[in-house]
Amino acid sequence: MILRNSKNQIPIFLKLFILLGSINSSLLAQDLRTNISMNGTWEIEESTDSFPAPSFFSHKVQVPGLVNKSEPAFPNVDEYTTSELKFNLKIINELTTFVDSGGVSHQNRNYFWYRKKIKIQENKQNAFITIKKAQFGSTLWVNGNRVGGNFASFTSKRYNITEYLNWGKKNTILIRIGAHPGVLPKEIPYGIDYEKYKWTPGIYDDVEISFNDNPVIEQIQIAPNIYNSTIVVQTKFKNYGEQLEFSPNYQIHEWKSGLKINAVDGKEILLANGEEVIITDTLFVQDAVLWDTKNPFLYEINVRTPGDDITKRFGMREFKFETSTRRAYLNGKIFFLRGSNIALHRFFEDPECGSLPWDEKWVRKMLAEIPKSINWNSFRFVIGSVPDKWFDIADEEGILIQNEFFIWTLDGIRYDLPEYWSVEEVKRQLTDWMSDSWNHPSLVIWDAMNESKSTKLHNGQIIQEIRKLDLSNRPWEVSFNPPTGPNDVVEYHPYLFNKGFYPFNSTKEYFKLSDFESLYPTPSDYSFKQTGQSMIVNEYGWLWLNRDGSPTIITKRIYDKWLGKNSTKEERFKFYAYALAGHTEFLRAYRNFAGIQHFVYLTSSHPGAITSDNFIDIKKTVLEPHFMDYVGEAFKPVGVYLNFWQAKLEKNQNKRFTIMVINDEHIPVEGELVLHIENSLGEIIESASQKLEINALGQKSYWANLKMPNISGDYIIHATAKYNGLTESTVSRRKVKIE
Repeated sequence: MILRNSKNQIPIFLKLFILLGSINSSLLAQDLRTNISMNGTWEIEESTDSFPAPSFFSHKVQVPGLVNKSEPAFPNVDEYTTSELKFNLKIINELTTFVDSGGVSHQNRNYFWYRKKIKIQENKQNAFITIKKAQFGSTLWVNGNRVGGNFASFTSKRYNITEYLNWGKKNTILIRIGAHPGVLPKEIPYGIDYEKYKWTPGIYDDVEISFNDNPVIEQIQIAPNIYNSTIVVQTKFKNYGEQLEFSPNYQIHEWKSGLKINAVDGKEILLANGEEVIITDTLFVQDAVLWDTKNPFLYEINVRTPGDDITKRFGMREFKFETSTRRAYLNGKIFFLRGSNIALHRFFEDPECGSLPWDEKWVRKMLAEIPKSINWNSFRFVIGSVPDKWFDIADEEGILIQNEFFIWTLDGIRYDLPEYWSVEEVKRQLTDWMSDSWNHPSLVIWDAMNESKSTKLHNGQIIQEIRKLDLSNRPWEVSFNPPTGPNDVVEYHPYLFNKGFYPFNSTKEYFKLSDFESLYPTPSDYSFKQTGQSMIVNEYGWLWLNRDGSPTIITKRIYDKWLGKNSTKEERFKFYAYALAGHTEFLRAYRNFAGIQHFVYLTSSHPGAITSDNFIDIKKTVLEPHFMDYVGEAFKPVGVYLNFWQAKLEKNQNKRFTIMVINDEHIPVEGELVLHIENSLGEIIESASQKLEINALGQKSYWANLKMPNISGDYIIHATAKYNGLTESTVSRRKVKIE
């Protein structure tokens, strides 16, 4: 499709280009766009007023990064308290009404100024600077000239700086960011989080200057079609110079090998000065290799004009949900999501955060290597955006991402977006948020908000309108609002272990592990009831422990009840892993959900933390060993659930057990199912076995009888599925006392 950025429109065309198409070889001689990274050390200073800029800079800071790592350090950086946090800390202990009194800054500043000087050697017609993400808002000056600003904290902004540069000379780049959310106009969304203590400013993604001639490639979107081996390429071109005519050139290569797949020229385009056009073409990808979690095969496309070129990666993959089956599908095959959540903006306040989010080796291990070792294939990026590099790594490693925008109104506390937010601004930010990442094959679900309802967004048709911009037609998850598409997915957060402990609980009865035996995992509370569409459990647990093994401020009362007030950290770690693994097995066993993602894999851990993650050494990315053991078993593709949760059994008792086995794989599973009971020394006392047969993607329940030991004591019952020639196994374990 071709559109003009004016009242006139050029006629629509759609043309299939194949390998035999013509090639304008003069365009292929060299890179036409020059990119200069502005990452690295910047000068930084503070101010109370929004202008003028400081005249003297006495601190240094890294870009990308956070201001709280400046050298020398600024006092009281990121100290800002929201109404949401104050409410949450109070409602833990007593019922209270939420009052939106705004945030309070505890620092004597409103702004930080970043400064960097650079000599421009390029000789091009145009120059642009891109600030990928900065909070809280950003404004750009070049050589003392104000270029523009961006109130958003979670999306990128690109500025034309051509007229402000001193070509061939040194140039001064100034970027002003808000020191805290309070400096933003009230109508601007900056995120809602009921658990964040600190709101840390910083340019937390790349800054880059690019140079090119006309016509300029402003934006590109790539949407694969795996069924006819094509990609739709939608490109926005703009001419900043004299009228010209050109044909865009397209080249497709394999990303790793560089093997050329296709190279063709597009239709001729005539652009006047200042004119822009959006061109949609369809290109053939010969013998396409599909991208999936086991083989994340990537291609790249280079789009060229006579004066500019851009290269973007893509993967040939399709992801969707089907309401008729309530399943997710990857490349036309049923796919079960297994994984967790990453709350990066909460991790920003962690004492150990430092520069870890920008250390590629650390991110790759945390985001892919460790998750795969415990049988995860997906994450939800929750409560805030991540640097673009994280998506690049997910693309390369085959990790699926549900990308959530930073809105958490908490249904029942707020009944819509804050009334003072500009809905048009929310729409603009959501649109930019989509375009920042829609070429990543790892991104498979758009998530507008967490645990929220919004008549403004839903009845205002905002999501229904902007979802059309995504040519890949990804599914949306819109929290507690009615789904906006016939095959969208709905979130469900079955927190069971919090029941009876807090004033806001609907029941005063405590949850017992034995309740699992009579429960059926289906929505029965809040806004989860009324849907026939696919569902994903992307939060559950409520047993958080800090990395040192201490309970968080919200879970201490839970551990005091379960283990007593004098429990050790080892006892707490063991119980957390044991109970969470059992809950995971339970949620998976009945096949009611398209995905299971526990909360939370990465967040902040400190003495006042409300939630926490499962690491014991975040710098070395060491997960708590009991969690690795129990939860790793619970998430294996072949899953086992021993539906037994009784605390005690009698000596010599004959007991019948129910064992549920599931298979996430597309091949049948055959082997042996073994039930045994062992004593505290690891000695097997009684055992029973039977043949195991599970269809591809299947589920089956088994019964097995076992006689209890004749000696009192503490025992563990194991239900073990052995398969693949008995070389692999999955175990479900239950503790029991024999009396």
